[in-house]
Amino acid sequence: MILSISQPTLYPWIGFFDIIKKSDTFVFLDDVQFNRHGWQQNNRIKDPNSEQEVWLNIPVKKTNLDTKINEIKIDNSQKWKRKHIRALETCYGTNFKQIDWLTELFSKDYETLSNFNIDFIERCCKYLEIKTNLILSSTLNIPGEKTEKLVNICKSLSADSYLSTIGTKEKYLKNEEHKFENVGIEVIYHDYKHPVYSQRGKKFLDHLSILDLILNLGYESKNFFLR
Repeated sequence: MILSISQPTLYPWIGFFDIIKKSDTFVFLDDVQFNRHGWQQNNRIKDPNSEQEVWLNIPVKKTNLDTKINEIKIDNSQKWKRKHIRALETCYGTNFKQIDWLTELFSKDYETLSNFNIDFIERCCKYLEIKTNLILSSTLNIPGEKTEKLVNICKSLSADSYLSTIGTKEKYLKNEEHKFENVGIEVIYHDYKHPVYSQRGKKFLDHLSILDLILNLGYESKNFFLR
């Protein structure tokens, strides 16, 4: 059984969903320390007029540095949903309104950042016909810090293999692989080649939010996850 683990980020990029597709089970790592100003609350789309990236952000309330991701509350006093909708309409026109589940997402109220991010990811997986089993780490009550926690999650779910992003290899995991191997778990790296697709504007920008793929191609987006 192939398992992958990642924090619930905001409007993740295509590779995030490809990892989910290539896993039997995917775990949202929502009970670790929140990284303020990271990908958990920021991501990018493309403005085809300026050919530049447009940043989308969800403001959060101030908390202690050791606050866990699933405890981070959205600052709904700021009109962030209105800003996101306007940006999507400006960059993708009427395509935005044709994605029913996306407009429905913005009609709901969310108290925590993780709830919004996870709801988006789950809806996106359904739209892309990705049927991987999705689990929240906070429901597992797994102890440990950093790599130890990842190993313990893999063990608790009887994983044979742990699928991780290639970027983690040089950052830290190359020297930590033995911790997985000692308990019979193989470490596999997801070396993803970003596809080129029909994108508004003349200059193709990669590594944007999955929103860019979906709002450019619509339901055809699922074809990128069939393999």
